[in-house]
Amino acid sequence: MHNNKLEVDEALTLLKDFEKAKEVNQDSLKLLESAFGILDDLICENSGFVEKAKNLRKTYLKFLIEKLENTNFDFDTWADTMIKIVLEFEKEINETFEDAPDLKKSYSEFKTQQPWLDDLIKMLKRNL
Repeated sequence: MHNNKLEVDEALTLLKDFEKAKEVNQDSLKLLESAFGILDDLICENSGFVEKAKNLRKTYLKFLIEKLENTNFDFDTWADTMIKIVLEFEKEINETFEDAPDLKKSYSEFKTQQPWLDDLIKMLKRNL
């Protein structure tokens, strides 16, 4: 049997470490993923912490979006972040915009960072 209180505490520690990170990068994304994995387990187990786990996910998705605006990404981190967002968080992020429409601008700017689009086109042309 799991000790759900310890799992929540572990997730909170990881989320606080993510929050302390100066920017979004491979390491900080791993912290967020690990924390969300724990929170997802709590939700799936239908533990007494379901609402708390859902609220923490929502709070830290907002925080992720806010951090995106202030991060200068290398291509690999940008691509990894986009894949994670699109595959894992897109639905929740869109729901977040209903509560916080000001975040939509930051997210849109992140998704369309022009330098990365040019790099992606060049990379695709080289590999064709």
